[in-house]
Amino acid sequence: MTEATCAVLSAVYPLVLITVVLEQRSIDLGIRRRRWFRAVTFTIVAGALVGLGLSVIGVQLHGLGPVAGVANWLVGLIAVGGLGFLLLSVLATLQAEEDAETDAEAG
Repeated sequence: MTEATCAVLSAVYPLVLITVVLEQRSIDLGIRRRRWFRAVTFTIVAGALVGLGLSVIGVQLHGLGPVAGVANWLVGLIAVGGLGFLLLSVLATLQAEEDAETDAEAG
């Protein structure tokens, strides 16, 4: 993994962390209290922090070796994939709230 790739990834990981923190408030409390949701959130945050550390080291060392580079891509995939799951949870919460409003108006 080159230094430029590490620099780009070191800019992406903080955005993932900020998005996770800000979007947590938008998700229904019932979903947030579930054990699997907490595990997914922890995995996203841990992946982003490990990836950020690897990326910063890669920038400082002018690139990463093959093992560290693959590890960085894997934790990046976990963090971004988990973020996609989190955003789908936000959309599901919004859809459920709209359905509840429609049912209340109809009934």
